[in-house]
Amino acid sequence: MVGLDKVCASRREKNKHKVRIKIFLIIPILLFTFLGYNR
Repeated sequence: MVGLDKVCASRREKNKHKVRIKIFLIIPILLFTFLGYNR
């Protein structure tokens, strides 16, 4: 059971990293679109 808990924890950490990467990719795209519309 302890091993399974560790695996679940590591998967959660990986998911957090994926979410952070998505956010870092999405924010610049949104900024560029807003700047483009403002011009």
